[in-house]
Amino acid sequence: SPGQILYGRVLWHPEQNLHAAYKLQLEKVYLCTGRDGYVPFFDPTGTVYNEGPQYGCIQPNKYLKHRFLLLDRNQPEVTDKYFHDVPFDAHFASDLSELHSVSSMPGVDGFTLRVDALYKVEAGHQWYLQVIYVIGPESTAGPRVQRSLARRWQRGRRDLQLDDSLVYDNEGDQVKNGTNMKSLLLEREGGGVAASLSQTGASLGSAFAALALLLLLLA
Repeated sequence: SPGQILYGRVLWHPEQNLHAAYKLQLEKVYLCTGRDGYVPFFDPTGTVYNEGPQYGCIQPNKYLKHRFLLLDRNQPEVTDKYFHDVPFDAHFASDLSELHSVSSMPGVDGFTLRVDALYKVEAGHQWYLQVIYVIGPESTAGPRVQRSLARRWQRGRRDLQLDDSLVYDNEGDQVKNGTNMKSLLLEREGGGVAASLSQTGASLGSAFAALALLLLLLA
């Protein structure tokens, strides 16, 4: 509901723990919604759906009704701060003192976003968040490990937890729902929303950056 804050978190799977030698860091966070029910999906090689390279929210697309760059660690001045004069108030976890414990962990990073602006479009739109992150040596800035991931969150009464059984329910079919797209339901009344991303190790082979793509549903 309006006034809520979305907490996003990206982390390594325990089986892929690289300890303190490597650090995960978010670089960019995108938000978009399609026209006439269009679902953006990530297929950079064009070999999954055979419709040519597709980049979700990252690249401008005539089928996207709205597209925003919410966070950019290297160029914060180019980000979109408002939608219809309503602030996104998006922040990296490292920019918020109360979330310092998250950003200081080598295998975890996150961000926050107010959902108010998402209610400035007519009902029925599906919003998508796409997160670009890098995993690199703690002592250097260059990325070493690149991954793709996505999750679905169902809104609960308290902080949301994800079960691994929900991850691959569309694996093997041709549903165009991003990279294992899952949904997060935003209701118009109730308490806060919290969410987390947990790496699955699934990858579509992007040569440029790792990303997460998820779906927000406005009820």
